[in-house]
Amino acid sequence: MNKLSLTDREWKEFVIEDIFEVKRGTRYVKSKQKPGDYPYISSTAFNNGVDNFTVPTKRNKLYKGFVGINNSGSVGVAFYHPYEAVVSDHVTMLKNEYITNMYIGLFIATVLESCNQNRYSFNYEMNNNSQVQISV
Repeated sequence: MNKLSLTDREWKEFVIEDIFEVKRGTRYVKSKQKPGDYPYISSTAFNNGVDNFTVPTKRNKLYKGFVGINNSGSVGVAFYHPYEAVVSDHVTMLKNEYITNMYIGLFIATVLESCNQNRYSFNYEMNNNSQVQISV
C-alpha cells in the first residue's frame, strides 16, 4: 500500500482563482421551491450544507463534484459535494480537474475552512471580492 505523506511535498501559497473555477450559486427562494429529489445546498453548517431536497429550475442548474464555501450564515464553512445538487447564491462553488474523489474534496474543504476560521462572522460576510489567503 502506498502511504501518502504531507511532509515530502513542497507547499506554497496560491490564489484560489488560479487553481479553481469559482462560481456562485443562484437565488432560489425557499417559498418557491418544490419538494424533490435533489439536495438544496445553502449556508448552513449542518448536514453537509443540505437545507432540504428540491427540484431544479431552468435558472437553478444542477452542479456536482465541487467544494462549496458559505458566503453568509455559517460564513467560511466548507463542504465537499460529490452528488448533483441545487446551490444557493449564499454558497461559492470551487471546482477543478483535481477534485476527482471524496478524499481530495474533503481535504480541500478542510484546508479552506481552516484558513477562514475566525476570519468571518455573521455580520462580516464573504463576498466576491473577499480574498482567501491560503498558505500550506
